[in-house]
Amino acid sequence: MIWAFRGRRRRSDPAFLGRLLHLNHPDVLEDLAVALAGFRHKNTRPLLISLCGHASPAVREAAAESAFEIYRQDARSLLGAVAEDPVVSKFLADKEGALAGTDPVVAIPPAAQAAQ
Repeated sequence: MIWAFRGRRRRSDPAFLGRLLHLNHPDVLEDLAVALAGFRHKNTRPLLISLCGHASPAVREAAAESAFEIYRQDARSLLGAVAEDPVVSKFLADKEGALAGTDPVVAIPPAAQAAQ
């Protein structure tokens, strides 16, 4: 159902999807959270924050992932209100390197270093 909105322009307003928040069906809301990653609009933030407060851990994780994808630089401040949630805090801890601007460095094997 939500897959149909995949082709919308990235800057279009996702507010029309807000009606789905009232369904309270975890699978639909998880799909909604994933779909919201495609919308770079000011109305995306409140929808994602609302989904981060859902009872389902899968919905909260999908919403945190979408928030991180859209607002990488502001992810910590955006998710700060729900950062004490175990699912969101684990997600933030896993993404700590990317949030600090220091993505994990891949180690070069000694044999490859010697060849350089």
